[in-house]
Amino acid sequence: MGHFAFNRKSYWVSWSSDETALRNARWNWFTGRNYCRKMCMDMVSFDSQEEQNFVEGLMRVSGVKDVHTAGRLCDAEVEGCNQTRFQPLRINGWFWASTLKMMPPTNLISNRPGSVRDTSSNTVLISTENLNL
Repeated sequence: MGHFAFNRKSYWVSWSSDETALRNARWNWFTGRNYCRKMCMDMVSFDSQEEQNFVEGLMRVSGVKDVHTAGRLCDAEVEGCNQTRFQPLRINGWFWASTLKMMPPTNLISNRPGSVRDTSSNTVLISTENLNL
């Protein structure tokens, strides 16, 4: 349980797991990402508005208000964050840890995927493998 497919990608969401411990788990970003990677997946990053809408729909149906995504702020653990293109970090230093693609600046109101901040307890995993649908 907890598996969903959208646009040839496979998603697993913790809140729909058939295992109580996973369904009720409350992880921080690093613990959630480590669990995802242990399962040969990664936390969700949005490549399109449609993909973001799909995940938001899964959340809405289940009453989940927020989730961790692969979004990450450049920090001391990430080499190269002192480059001028990332400054100021809180605005220009966000990227998708799963794909290493940059997010849009956080000081702009945007409908683009990745413009929504995440602060959560549930986890979404996304497979980068194509499904044979």
